[in-house]
Amino acid sequence: MPIQHHFTRSENIALPSDASGWKWATGAAENLTIKKDDQSLEIKMKTSPKGDYWRKTHYDFIHDDGNFLYLNRDDIKTNQNFEIQVKFKGDYQKLYDQAGIMIRVDEKNWIKTGIEFVNNVKYASAVVTRDFSDWSTSPVHFDNESWFTIRVELVKGDVKVEYSLDDGATFHLLRIAHLFDINTESENTILQLGIFACSPTNEDGVSIEFKDLTIKQLIL
Repeated sequence: MPIQHHFTRSENIALPSDASGWKWATGAAENLTIKKDDQSLEIKMKTSPKGDYWRKTHYDFIHDDGNFLYLNRDDIKTNQNFEIQVKFKGDYQKLYDQAGIMIRVDEKNWIKTGIEFVNNVKYASAVVTRDFSDWSTSPVHFDNESWFTIRVELVKGDVKVEYSLDDGATFHLLRIAHLFDINTESENTILQLGIFACSPTNEDGVSIEFKDLTIKQLIL
């Protein structure tokens, strides 16, 4: 059973309600809409055709051309701790249609996690990349109109990934992994936190809706 970290407090990070507060890492998706009220932030997008994130392992190729929308702030750093959570749903149709949360230091160091559609089955999926990508999955069963919740805790360079199929009432552990080292060289490195979607084999793209996105800084 994983040891739980104990934090003295957490601070919600204010999320911008328009596109100027967000930034695309490697290419903009289509039909981006952002709506925020007092209760929730909703983001909709349609992926660019045939984009993906993957490095080297098994397939011997590098793709760094998916749609990753991250919080455009220079005070989010790799020596800090965060929790990011979001609910989303998508019209998954083609092989490897995918969406969820992404945390990225650079093109060689990142995690993407959420849902990936493989051979007509939805999988809770996590790809951890430290130059080489490492993929883990667990099959899940729900329809395309149901919301899937993913939560990532980042503490001291390590990530814990959990998912929920019941609107956040119950979470299931998917992955614990080391993402990056904390040292003097990386302490001032800007960290990219946000949401992503890709459709590596889909020429039409896939439409994804996100809601209830929250990002918290965790204080040990």
